[in-house]
Amino acid sequence: MTVPRLFIDVDDTLVHYLSNKPMHPYGVLYGEAWEPNERLITAINRFNKTYPSAMIVVWSGGGKNYAEMWVNKLFPDTDIIPL
Repeated sequence: MTVPRLFIDVDDTLVHYLSNKPMHPYGVLYGEAWEPNERLITAINRFNKTYPSAMIVVWSGGGKNYAEMWVNKLFPDTDIIPL
């Protein structure tokens, strides 16, 4: 049996920045205002409930610690792998 897998990028996918100016892609580290992508978060939580044994990975070019920061903020108490 194949275990379902879901991979989610952080910046401009899971998190949207509210600034219209050019900025570093990891804007939250520089105090940029942001908002969670609520539709995507709802879909991820639904996927997690539908497939409890699934592997869900949140990744970022900013590295594992950056991805882990977002997992902790947006998915507390959820078994999501930061990468």
